[in-house]
Amino acid sequence: MNGRRPDDLGIGGYIMAHSLTVTLDENTYDHLMALADREGQSAEEWVRATVANIFDDPLIALAGSIDSGVPDLAERHDQYLGEILAGDR
Repeated sequence: MNGRRPDDLGIGGYIMAHSLTVTLDENTYDHLMALADREGQSAEEWVRATVANIFDDPLIALAGSIDSGVPDLAERHDQYLGEILAGDR
């Protein structure tokens, strides 16, 4: 985005350069609507803000930079964390 942050740009803080349609299952949709409502936002506003915040996270720059030795860690990190918290590892 030309080095500019989404909140510095266009209508409602965003340049509407691209549109994306996503199909969600009923449970995911209900959770999305509840989260957006809790923040006083539409689902679209909530998704845009959440995605923009991902790119503001300084830890994102570290993603993939450390070799854990676990080839499927990215795909199964929740499972591994759950096992550690449960004392299974």
